[in-house]
Amino acid sequence: MNSDDTELPVAPSETSENVPPQVAPSTETTPQDVYDFLSEEESQEKEAADLSKSFLEGVIPELFVEREREFKDVEKHWVRTRGWLKVARQIAEETRKLYGRGFRYFTLPAYYRLDISLFLRENLLDVVDNFEDGSAKKVYVAAFENDPTKYGRMKGQSPEFTLFGTSDIEDALINPQNKFYAELLQLFPFDVINLDLTTSLTPRHEGPYSKTLRAINEVFVRQASHPAKWALFLTFRNMPVEFEERALDELCRNLQSNLDKYQQAQEAFQNAYSVARVEELRKDRPQICVSQAVAKWLVDRAHSNNTDLKSMECYYYTRRPTGNITPYYIYKQVLVFSRGEIAQSIMPTKGNPVLPWMIDDLTTCINDHQCVDVEGTISKEQEKKSSYRDSIQEDVNNLCNLVG
Repeated sequence: MNSDDTELPVAPSETSENVPPQVAPSTETTPQDVYDFLSEEESQEKEAADLSKSFLEGVIPELFVEREREFKDVEKHWVRTRGWLKVARQIAEETRKLYGRGFRYFTLPAYYRLDISLFLRENLLDVVDNFEDGSAKKVYVAAFENDPTKYGRMKGQSPEFTLFGTSDIEDALINPQNKFYAELLQLFPFDVINLDLTTSLTPRHEGPYSKTLRAINEVFVRQASHPAKWALFLTFRNMPVEFEERALDELCRNLQSNLDKYQQAQEAFQNAYSVARVEELRKDRPQICVSQAVAKWLVDRAHSNNTDLKSMECYYYTRRPTGNITPYYIYKQVLVFSRGEIAQSIMPTKGNPVLPWMIDDLTTCINDHQCVDVEGTISKEQEKKSSYRDSIQEDVNNLCNLVG
């Protein structure tokens, strides 16, 4: 709930666009040259009057390469096919019943558009024939890719997207000066939104209310008009030491304040984690605590826009890069929302009134936050069937070959 919870302050939207590199590296460059070239984003953002630093600043080259390869990982694809696909089928069933079409999708696509190929193969997406601009066929997908090489490869694949932007996805959501802002705004609401990030939600250099959090909040604002169920897939790098400290403190205080107010939430928390307070969980299991606090914040944003949490699932796995690089955790939350019921006997004033379904949502986001260990699950299945991992990898390869 967010009736009188302390919320992170609203920071002003950016007024400048991200400027892509103007000069491509030569074909004789080394991998380090390419990395250095991409790292020039910081100076370009400064020239564009964006005070936030480059997301590539300080990145270890080996780690950067490892992250670029993640789209084909077995663990990542397991979540695609066991987590995302399950919910996507539910949403598609609803959109067909209500509108006679597949679901409309907003995403950060993988290099080979694996998520889109998967949903197309399952006949879940809304594919439009004879589009208004004269195209024979397009899939109702809004996607963003900032890397010019990846963008160029995916741009030539079919079917085309309704919108494929070369921009930072957060900037396209919150900066009215972004060249894709208005076009993206017109496409809302979507039925499934996939924010497949591999960075912290609150980078230290951005302050408590990061661009990513503002973009997520904007998603809830725009989705408030959705008349039926819709899904949010959120992926983030879960390393508490990388979070902006004030933001993380605020997220944890926000969760604790709700536990203090609502007994059923406190009981759910105690049953789930065998501790009574958030600070205990944060000390003993920091990644779990961060994920739970983020889930609670998402519920707050939903409630601020009269949106009800129907269900959530959480998955995690560890990335172990080669070389002398610290392993890190990837968390993936899958949440389903719908329009909330409005109490006719209560007139909203400064804050939204706390309704019974909002308290239920708080309990749901705790009870359903049973983080699935993807690596452990795959290992158990591998013991039962020696070809289990190979079958997942084969499916990745097949989807890569599906692109037109």
